[in-house]
Amino acid sequence: MKIRSFIFFCLLFCSGFISAQTLSDPPEVYINNYKTPVTEKMYINCLKIDDLTTIIYLTEQMNDYDIFKLELHRFGKDTDIVAAFRTFVPSSKEFQKKYAVKNGIRLRILAEEDEFGGSDLEVNTKIFPANSTTNMAFCKSHDLKQCSFYLVIKGYKKTGAKTQFGEDVYDNGTVLSPKSVVFTSWESKTK
Repeated sequence: MKIRSFIFFCLLFCSGFISAQTLSDPPEVYINNYKTPVTEKMYINCLKIDDLTTIIYLTEQMNDYDIFKLELHRFGKDTDIVAAFRTFVPSSKEFQKKYAVKNGIRLRILAEEDEFGGSDLEVNTKIFPANSTTNMAFCKSHDLKQCSFYLVIKGYKKTGAKTQFGEDVYDNGTVLSPKSVVFTSWESKTK
């Protein structure tokens, strides 16, 4: 009897754990106003496209985090940095009004820049100059060792600590989606 109870407990615990760790679908990446899907290792020429966009899919699990971010990672042989991101606060009125009832969100990664910007993402100013745009971070990455990109969604929880400016400190994050396809902004001349 004890063995059956133990097995039953393990099955309940494991099934609950697995369902709690369910990832969303990976972000989908498109060019040409969501008409052309970006494929694995596709070369994106900034001079020949009008836009680079994504669709991210929302899950209930994302509500368990204080914030979640869509992150545009730029990576190479020895590095992987967050070049740009979009932060969402699931508990905010804005999120509840705009996104809570939707299954997915469409966002511009690259677009023609105007006085309101061109991208729905914010460039990482810890790495790039303060006046940089997402278009600059993507299109001007001439270092061929760091010119591949992917998107991923990560959830973050507050640690309870504050910065010297009174801002919340967040943990290192939990991956909430698989990575998108990998794409590049500069054609490798070494092939």
